[in-house]
Amino acid sequence: NFEQVEDYIKIAGSLGIKRIAFRNMFKDVRTWPVEVFKKHQVVKRHCGNPVYVIDGVEVTHWVFDKTTGKSLNLFANGTISDDYLLSKSPANLSPPVTCN
Repeated sequence: NFEQVEDYIKIAGSLGIKRIAFRNMFKDVRTWPVEVFKKHQVVKRHCGNPVYVIDGVEVTHWVFDKTTGKSLNLFANGTISDDYLLSKSPANLSPPVTCN
């Protein structure tokens, strides 16, 4: 849907959305030929990922396997891990959380 990115950003901006993250699929080595990114300069980086301001919307191009972010993550099964990527997190580090 590369050809729809620019329209998506415009619509998001008209709806008052302030931030969008476009994410590559994990381990997807293809480059993103998104023309709208080529028309704009990177205004900052977030966790190593380029951030643009397009039509008043802050747009981050997020590349999972290259991100430099550090985080503590709570997964749906109750696992807590400092591995950002789901594929790297330990399967059953913590037992599922239950409420009595």
